[in-house]
Amino acid sequence: MLPENKISFKNILEVVQHKTPGSWVYIKDSITSFALFFSALDSNMLGMKYSPECWIYFPYQYSSNEITVYWDTIIDTKYDFNIVKAINRIERKFIGKPFMTLKLLNDSTLQSTYLFPEIIKQLNLSNKDRLLFPDSYTFSTTFSL
Repeated sequence: MLPENKISFKNILEVVQHKTPGSWVYIKDSITSFALFFSALDSNMLGMKYSPECWIYFPYQYSSNEITVYWDTIIDTKYDFNIVKAINRIERKFIGKPFMTLKLLNDSTLQSTYLFPEIIKQLNLSNKDRLLFPDSYTFSTTFSL
């Protein structure tokens, strides 16, 4: 792995407005999460990269101290991955409801809180090799799927 170019953030506004290459990701041993990209589709969409062929998008809003992510089923994929099947099985009643909040834990880590933990557990179980929705994401300039 290449050496990490450390980028630090002072507040949530810097997180959502950051434009240089990099993503928010959980990496531990051989386990990785989705890679998060703010403003991936437009200025209020969080892009979650499962693979180069599979992106999932969620609307978000932010305040001075947290990002609220809303459930949706906007998926751009070439393949019918297990995560795509799992997302499509989630009841439509959750669309538009907040399901995750992100707070800046330190200068390069977002702490995630899930408002529907049973859904997150179901989605995480859809992939045996990855923890798709972890408790935190760290900013990385070198990670790619």
